[in-house]
Amino acid sequence: GTVFSVTISLAAKSRPARLSEVVGQRHATSVLLKALQKGALPQQILFSGGSGLGKTTLARCVAAALLCESPVDGDSCGACQSCLDISTPSRIHPDVVEFDAASNGQKEQIKDLATRAQTAPQRGTHRVYIIDEAHGLSREGGQAFLKLLEEPPPHVIFMLATTDPEKMLRTNRSRCVEFELTRPTDTELAEHLVRRQSDQRVLRHLAFPVGIVLQQIRQLLRPPLRRH
Repeated sequence: GTVFSVTISLAAKSRPARLSEVVGQRHATSVLLKALQKGALPQQILFSGGSGLGKTTLARCVAAALLCESPVDGDSCGACQSCLDISTPSRIHPDVVEFDAASNGQKEQIKDLATRAQTAPQRGTHRVYIIDEAHGLSREGGQAFLKLLEEPPPHVIFMLATTDPEKMLRTNRSRCVEFELTRPTDTELAEHLVRRQSDQRVLRHLAFPVGIVLQQIRQLLRPPLRRH
């Protein structure tokens, strides 16, 4: 219906592609931007928090900033080939690998990941691995992954995302710089939407509560995992 179609349009336009566009996670984005500006991004990063908070999206924003061809104050430009390859669902960046630990978390699969991690970047100087559902690693898989976290190849950045950090091996979690994401308030979401001129015109003419749109946007902003 009308609500759903407008919601899809707003969500598609509002999903952040740059760190400066992320809503409600200032405690994480400010630290990450400073690290990127200094060329001191940690090689092991963990994003934790409930479903739909944008953990994987934030990881992609960090990857875009790190691999951007023309970064602006540590953030991605959003327009170069590298940025577009990361932000466009139909495109793939050769140096950004997304890995679902819930379905690929056994020891042998992690050993294969370790082998692949030795591969040099095809572009630039880094290769990024986004590990979704990090708590889904088996015990043996987690132990194998610990070796990677302790001694990652110099060109590799690991970014883990989990809804349940307590289920991760304590040693793995302790090796990461952790950012616990929080749910943006409706005010923060609404202010973000109305900052976009085209979205502002849409919102002014909606004949239904904005709260309904915001609720659906929360669901739609959670991106699907892109597998290589």
